[in-house]
Amino acid sequence: MEKKSQTEKKAINIQSVERALNILEFLSKMQNPVGVAEISEVLGINRTTIYGLLNTLITSDYVIRSEVNGKYTISGKMYSLSYTYPNRLPVVRFAMRYMQELANRYDITVHLGALSIRNDVLLVNAQFPSNMQNIRSGSIFPLHASSMGKVILSYLSEEKREALLEACDMRAYTRYTITDRDALRGELSAIREQGYGRDMEEYIDGTSCVAFPIFNDKDEIVAAMSVSGTLEQIDSRLDAIITDGLRCSKQCSAEMGWGVYNR
Repeated sequence: MEKKSQTEKKAINIQSVERALNILEFLSKMQNPVGVAEISEVLGINRTTIYGLLNTLITSDYVIRSEVNGKYTISGKMYSLSYTYPNRLPVVRFAMRYMQELANRYDITVHLGALSIRNDVLLVNAQFPSNMQNIRSGSIFPLHASSMGKVILSYLSEEKREALLEACDMRAYTRYTITDRDALRGELSAIREQGYGRDMEEYIDGTSCVAFPIFNDKDEIVAAMSVSGTLEQIDSRLDAIITDGLRCSKQCSAEMGWGVYNR
């Protein structure tokens, strides 16, 4: 059977479905509920059509309309669907054994995060010591206040990195959060030099994390793996954690086709 041409494929697209998906993607990127006028302006769809599509999405529980201001946002159903996606990412399959190795060796939590569509860090997997239970994927971490976020930012292209920095709200989660963009740029440069990033009570008081980049065969960062614990747990074994974390992240990257093993 002959494959359909791109023109033929485009011709059978159902416009209403395409528009509904565009609305969901737009709402998923917005931090706050959005009105019909803004959705219409950004997507170039008339308001009557927007109303109809939103009502359908509300009926299906994918969108919520605020009773206070009448604005719209995505629902918890969208997040619940997203929980099943992270563990399907190829990097999870390659990284899990290294994460478990670190979790068991240091009796500590190890996270795996990737850049989400909302430009924050999506927790795609977490491993605990063998006597503890896994937590559910899907949690969100800020780019500027987490070790995984800073590592991911560090290894993006300069254009992408600057765009995300400019869009970042630089919110202070603790008194140690970096809220100055120039200060953050300096730390990102240091991360690229040393090959790992740290979060010392920048997101949660009393918590410290060390994160390491994972690359694919195109030398692109696809995820960051972090070892997380209390300040005492991390600081008392920091050198060993860095040594083992760098080794595990490089071996994982190599298994994914990354060719520059001595980065």
